[in-house]
Amino acid sequence: MENCPVCKSGIFLIWKEKAYRAYMCKKCRVAFLHPLPENPSAIYNGEYFNKWYIKYYSERKAYNGKLFSMVQRYAGRKGKLLDVGCGAGIFMEAAREKGWDVYGQDISPFAITHCRGRGYAVYDRPLPETCIEENSFDVITMMDVIAHLKDPVSYIRYSYKLLKPGGYLVIKTPHYSVSLFLLANLLSFTG
Repeated sequence: MENCPVCKSGIFLIWKEKAYRAYMCKKCRVAFLHPLPENPSAIYNGEYFNKWYIKYYSERKAYNGKLFSMVQRYAGRKGKLLDVGCGAGIFMEAAREKGWDVYGQDISPFAITHCRGRGYAVYDRPLPETCIEENSFDVITMMDVIAHLKDPVSYIRYSYKLLKPGGYLVIKTPHYSVSLFLLANLLSFTG
């Protein structure tokens, strides 16, 4: 990999362990894993969601409630929301509790089944492969998703087609300091 998958600028290695490497873009500072797992839905399984999301449901719900409040402040009105990479559905829950009409998208069979079991409509294909009518959503969110995509630009382009005029695309991605990855390399705590 020579270029950032988002802006095509140069990248540099910030972390490595076993078969994986993490890179950061010199320009837009997005951090991403390379190579991406061939079958990401196998990694984002029930064990993953139970360990990192469902186990910490109360904390995650409080955090997602605050996050959604910021999104709603910009949107200004209730409407129709698509949460790309909806995971365990905690962000969708925060939006639904505020009166929004919510939909999700994910590729994890566990996440899809879990969210559908909680009454959410969830698209079960990569976003650019869905057949969603254009101008359908007031807000589309991608919370901590962009760094996990092989082609994030295709998701962004498709999102703009799905947004209603005046709609919002909200992308949240962690800001990783290079020093965090240096420490991870030294301690090799990720296994």
